[in-house]
Amino acid sequence: MGIVAWIWRRIFPPRAQTRTWMFLTFCLLVGIVVAGTSVYVMFVLRGEVEESTKATNMAAIDRVRETNLASGSDIKDMDLQASYIRMAGYYVAIMRGDSTIWHGGIEEYQPGIETRLAAREAILIQKQPYFVRQRTKDGRSLAVTADTMTQAEHWALIVQPEDPIHDIVRTMQRTLLLAMFTALILALVGSWIASGKVTKPLRAIQRSADSIARGQYVTRIRVHTRAAEIQDLAEYLNQMSKRYQEKIVDLEKLASMQNDFIGNVSHEVRNPIFAIGGYLEALKNPDMEKFRRASYAKKALLNLRRLSNLFTNLIDIAQLEYREDLLRPSVFNIDDLIREVIESKQQEAKERGIVLEADVMPAKVFADTDRIRRALDNLVENALVYGKTGPITCACRHQDGKARIEVSDCGPGIEPKHLHRIFERFYRVDPARTRRSGGSGLGLSIVKQIVQAHGETIHAESEIGRGSRFWFNLKLTKDK
Repeated sequence: MGIVAWIWRRIFPPRAQTRTWMFLTFCLLVGIVVAGTSVYVMFVLRGEVEESTKATNMAAIDRVRETNLASGSDIKDMDLQASYIRMAGYYVAIMRGDSTIWHGGIEEYQPGIETRLAAREAILIQKQPYFVRQRTKDGRSLAVTADTMTQAEHWALIVQPEDPIHDIVRTMQRTLLLAMFTALILALVGSWIASGKVTKPLRAIQRSADSIARGQYVTRIRVHTRAAEIQDLAEYLNQMSKRYQEKIVDLEKLASMQNDFIGNVSHEVRNPIFAIGGYLEALKNPDMEKFRRASYAKKALLNLRRLSNLFTNLIDIAQLEYREDLLRPSVFNIDDLIREVIESKQQEAKERGIVLEADVMPAKVFADTDRIRRALDNLVENALVYGKTGPITCACRHQDGKARIEVSDCGPGIEPKHLHRIFERFYRVDPARTRRSGGSGLGLSIVKQIVQAHGETIHAESEIGRGSRFWFNLKLTKDK
């Protein structure tokens, strides 16, 4: 078993090129067919031909027995039998021991003395029929057969020239063998060519995949083949490479955003913590005036509230971004909600000297009331922070089967270079002004997450010196 396994591993190594595997497979399969056919033609078919010749000669001996030539029949009967035998193309001899008592047929087929002695020994001593094939000087094949007669020590010897059908059979044998070996050679050549057609585009794919593995993701696999499977494989690999490239770009952007986020969070957290620490350290002084102590305590609480708001906003953004199932949608009147938000901000607007108004149409929507209230509150708060004289308008209109909610102000406006980034976390158009107002730079980012969680998009447009406008849509619905 170990030798067979060793030979198998040598013929079919555990790792080899595809072309080698295909070539060896063709060799094995076609070789088995050729070898099996050759064995049949060389041995089985040849044996069947010999058995057929031997059976024919034994039948002729049986006819000789029937005429009983060895019993001393009339010479006319023997001559008649000789004529029959000659017509059949045989040479027949009736022997007694070493002596020939009668013979007839084609004389040129008479066997030599060695053949006669060998036949006599096989019949009289070994007690078995004798058959041998000989060739004449001119290359013709003769079948010599001998067997016993009815009388003691009498035996018959028959020489039959080769039947033309046997010559045809041998010609077919040679032709078939030649055809099989030719087929083997053509199969091997064809397998080598076919394997080249397969392995050449595979090597091209291998080179391109190696380039991609080294980080050259823009490399495109190009193959020149008509094989549909290889074309599809190259296309799938190109698509996979493209997706990987997109993912890598996204990961790089995410890493950059993460670094910015960590930097912004650390900065936003550090300032109020340092302020709180400073105020608390000052409050330890027992000689501090009462009014100053109250002022420091108030400022510490403001910074603590600012820190709390920061973490609350960060948690809200994370929940909205990764847990959309946190939404609790229901049917409500968006126009009533807008009026509530405007009413809650009126006092702050008066303190800032800004007119705050609602311009709404009745509309029912299916959304999370608390989240939408948070989004509207942030938009209005943002308008109050940046607005100067107003007015600030919160409107609701019907448009294309949806309720369009808008918040517009008459503030200084936003420059185009800032407009596409205002919904990023911690991004501020005017950092100093926002920090004075206590903002964290997360208000618009929260609005974006809330609107996206509802399957919509927040939009913004602005014109320097004339104000800004923010809007998003909610799908109109009927009572449920």
